[in-house]
Amino acid sequence: MEENIVFEYIKSKKEITFVELEDFCKENKFIEEDKYFHLLTFKEYQNVIAWESKNKKLIDITTSLLNSKKISFKSCGMFFYLTDGVGLDMPIAKKLKNYKEPHWIPCLIYANVE
Repeated sequence: MEENIVFEYIKSKKEITFVELEDFCKENKFIEEDKYFHLLTFKEYQNVIAWESKNKKLIDITTSLLNSKKISFKSCGMFFYLTDGVGLDMPIAKKLKNYKEPHWIPCLIYANVE
């Protein structure tokens, strides 16, 4: 049920940042806080980080929506995250490749709708 609510929210927007998604999950109490950060990475590029969060539920829902191909990501400039006032404290990935150290690729989330 929570997954469907998150998907409908994403679908109602053209595209959103992870900051917006975090805020939506907090407002709707879709929270499973942990003392550790959970990473959302790319299967082929484990050191490319899409997002990190202490909200395990956010990462689980996002991963499930990605695996079911209901949502996709597209890379974006830092501007989107600067306006949200949040970013990850790591080097920026310029492209998808196997980096030796973790790199953040700022992305927007959008719904795959027909």
